[in-house]
This record gives sequence, C-alpha cells and structure tokens, in this order.
Amino acid sequence: MDRYVLISLHDITPFHLKRLKQAESLFAELGLCNVTYLFIPDYHNLTATLPPEELAAYRSWIHQKRTIPIQWVLHGYSHLETSVTHVPRTAPVAKLKRRFLTAGEAEFLSLDRQSTCMRIQQGIAAFESHLDTPPTGFVAPAWLFKKNLITCLKELGFLFTEDHNRVYFLAHDQQLRAPVITWATRTSMRKYSSVALCPLLSRVWSNHNVIRIAIHPYDFDHPSTVNSIRRVIKTVTKGRRQVFYTHFLSNS
Repeated sequence: MDRYVLISLHDITPFHLKRLKQAESLFAELGLCNVTYLFIPDYHNLTATLPPEELAAYRSWIHQKRTIPIQWVLHGYSHLETSVTHVPRTAPVAKLKRRFLTAGEAEFLSLDRQSTCMRIQQGIAAFESHLDTPPTGFVAPAWLFKKNLITCLKELGFLFTEDHNRVYFLAHDQQLRAPVITWATRTSMRKYSSVALCPLLSRVWSNHNVIRIAIHPYDFDHPSTVNSIRRVIKTVTKGRRQVFYTHFLSNS
C-alpha cells in the first residue's frame, strides 16, 4: 500500500515574509516536491498598518515563480480569537484548548454559525483578491473549531479541511486519519520539548499511511527547531509520496 506525506507551511502573511523566505530555502535544500501554503488574509487585523512597500513586496513574493508546486489554502481570516460571546471562556473544553493548544489564536472556536460563515466569506474575498482564484481548502487557526464550521464550508463549496488528527473531505463526508507533526516555540520548554518529541513521533507514527508535517514561520527563529524539522522531513519522506490534499479527492 502506498504511503504519503502532506507538508504544509502555515501562517502566510506579510508579517512573516523574511521567515517565509527562509522556509522556502529549506524546502529547496530538501528537494521537496509539494508544499501546501496556508494563507491568512488579515493577520491579527494589522494588515492596514503595514507600509505600502511591504504589502507590494509580499504580493510580489506570492506571485513569484517557484521550483516546486504549491497548493494554496485559506487559513481563517485574522488568525485571532476576538470574541468569545458565543462560547464562555469558562467552558471546560474550550478553556483547556485555549490554554494548551494556542495563545489567543483559535479564531473559530467561539463563533456561532452565522459569524463563522461571514468570516469565511471575508476570507474567500481576500484570497481571490491576492491569488486570483477561489480557495478549495480551509484550515482553521490552531486546528480548533466548532462543528458548525464543517456545515459552512460545505455550503461555500470547500473540498477539504482538517483538525489535529484527521483530514475531512467534505463533498463525500469522508475522513482520513492523518496525525500531524508540528513544532512549538511559544516558550523555551515547549521549544525544547517539541525538538525532542517530533523525531520520536516520526518513528511512532511510521506505520500510518498518511502523515502530516506542519511548519510555522516562527520555527525559523530557532536553529535547533529548524534542524529538527530538517531531520524529520528527511526521515518521513523516505518511502513516502509527497502529495497535495487534492490527491485523495482524485483517487477517491
């Protein structure tokens, strides 16, 4: 049976342009075949504060020719949880997720259905403005969301989304078990723990048909994290096909 790896670069935003270029240098070094880029339309609602020359440089980078194929995916709208009026902060599950899985960036964890759909529609418009094509895939910031997100994505014509454990193919209500390896850099303890844990996960999950590797721009502020990413990608890509999410749609 064929085995696969899905590699993604999260948090595509002009605020991370220098780091994104470092990521692409690593991808070139490793000879990667396919990488999915997760586009944030208005990172932390701060895009309007950027000088025009930075935005122009970012747009130029988005449209530059690349040596490897890229699949672009919508990654929320602001990547920031700005309202919790629909899910109280004291709700036990939501509180735990906020505390351990993200730092105020679970944009879709507390939105009701109407707000969720409106936010995604805003994201679609920005995505099309930058990339001249509608998005077919969506990934919620921090992989955290309520069930109403799936309904909204179906209604808006998206083909796939994912959480921490699975990829969801929306048109046929299919799920694909695909654990994700990702690094944490928010604190020193998280950074060093993930540097040790991620190579271990690449071995523990080696029997899975599909593994995801998720890379974030802040990873490139830490040489030890970059070295860990390099080692894990080399390990996981041995004997696995590098594919896009849409590969599983065409073969379903």
